[in-house]
Amino acid sequence: MHGTSRRVVVAFAAVAVMVSMVGCGGSQTAEKSKPPIKIGVTAPMTGTGADWGFYLTTSARLAADEINQKGGIDGRRLELFVEDDQSQPTVHVSAIKKLIHETKVDVILGSGVSLCVLAGIPVVEQYEVPLLVTVASAPKISQQGAKWMMAQLPVTEDYCLPMTAAYGVRNRGLKKVGIIYENSDWGKAPAEAAKKRIEELGGTVTAFEAFNPTDTDFSAQLTKIKSTNPDMLLTMSVPKHTAIIVRQARQAGLEVPVYMNQANSSMIFLETAGQYAEGCMSTVYWSPFATDDASKKFVEAYKTYTGKNAVQACASTYDGMYLLAEAFKKVGTDKAKIRDYVRNVGSFKGVCGTYNIDPKDGHNLMDLTVTRVENGVWKDVERTSW
Repeated sequence: MHGTSRRVVVAFAAVAVMVSMVGCGGSQTAEKSKPPIKIGVTAPMTGTGADWGFYLTTSARLAADEINQKGGIDGRRLELFVEDDQSQPTVHVSAIKKLIHETKVDVILGSGVSLCVLAGIPVVEQYEVPLLVTVASAPKISQQGAKWMMAQLPVTEDYCLPMTAAYGVRNRGLKKVGIIYENSDWGKAPAEAAKKRIEELGGTVTAFEAFNPTDTDFSAQLTKIKSTNPDMLLTMSVPKHTAIIVRQARQAGLEVPVYMNQANSSMIFLETAGQYAEGCMSTVYWSPFATDDASKKFVEAYKTYTGKNAVQACASTYDGMYLLAEAFKKVGTDKAKIRDYVRNVGSFKGVCGTYNIDPKDGHNLMDLTVTRVENGVWKDVERTSW
């Protein structure tokens, strides 16, 4: 996920308090006489990334409640301890140290912000506490050579965007591609990876245009892209920017198909882009509009639990909690054994489908779903691979 909030989630402070109390009184079925399994959660509950904090913590709480209601792990409750990292790397480091030294957690889940995760990895390496990443998707997270970052469940953008581009070039015959991307650590590497993949498949990148994260006018870049006569426009941008890019592209007469990075396959993009969203394509590791039974059940459960619609981050966090639960069942709470179990789990099924965790670095190599906006709604088209 991108490290900046796109909407401020209203009135969730009470939810945050409830999250921190999971296992303290939310379940009567797991035995209170046994010590709980402590899961530390670092999340941006306030500040610019507050929406990701909401998605992470509520999804983790939903899974914990379900597990506790079924007896926990051999009668032991899952107890969540939430620390607000405010989307700030220095605050995140302090939060992790508190969870390790004061709360003495068994594992850590989080954060929702890639820069925070990267800042925290040296800490979990130093103190040998397993970390599971379920929201942050920066490629650098799984490129640190970290032994205690067990797995990064979200498909990273440098894996996802090239696959999006490949689908257009290979499956749709859109050989000439104009690329516009956010000039940041989050945006540049995936755009470069997509450019490489397009060229590997015999396509041509006709323009490679960057913009700053604070920009709101993309007409100069789009005018240049239009002049190269591309078959496809590929964007690497957050939903609020992508909506403007699509609108300005259409207004400039650039009528080619638009393919976008995974962050845009959401209600946020649909609501912001309006009529200009029609026909846009993306690839995702999970869509809240998926029609399989597991997805429909989760979407309904999350809506009932929070009153809000689920996004990708919700599903991957929910799956991550069940992966941790499986690890606890298999190997107990020995930290090294938990780390080794998760890192070497290989394939496992969740709401998002079948994960494929690379044992070398913990990143996820699952196939993706192609989605397209039809009549104002995201609809799944088909599965695709590298």
